[in-house]
Amino acid sequence: MKKRLKLFLDSSAILTGLNKPTGAAGQVLSLGRLDYVEFIISDDIIDELSRNIQKKFIHLDINDFLAFQPTILPSPSDKEILLASKIISHQVDSPILASAIKTNPDFVITWNTKHFLTKSVVTSVKFIICTPPDFLTKTLKAKLTRVFQIVKLIQ
Repeated sequence: MKKRLKLFLDSSAILTGLNKPTGAAGQVLSLGRLDYVEFIISDDIIDELSRNIQKKFIHLDINDFLAFQPTILPSPSDKEILLASKIISHQVDSPILASAIKTNPDFVITWNTKHFLTKSVVTSVKFIICTPPDFLTKTLKAKLTRVFQIVKLIQ
């Protein structure tokens, strides 16, 4: 069985993917249908999704994402949130970062570049944080590199 990439998804990536299935975030969600990736979220992400769907995206249904059967983590502990708050400047995002750190995914996918793609955050974690199009580019490049290595061996 192939190893699936573990993707921790921020609510911004999920909402964008559900709202625009043909865009980069939608393509990331499509990878879940192909069983190429494992989605990981937290209870806090579900709360954010529910709030934002009620306010801004009333035409969306959270169950469309939950159908991908993501791994849902419980909210992080106060201690874990405190540690994350020392890394990320926007305190509202501390529980999200704490959950990602606890999971140690291959990638964190987010459109929240202002808070998650800072030097402080990126250099403090062991996983890659990127936007949906950057994730698609990185994974495609890695796959093509592997294909070219195999072709070279065959020649």
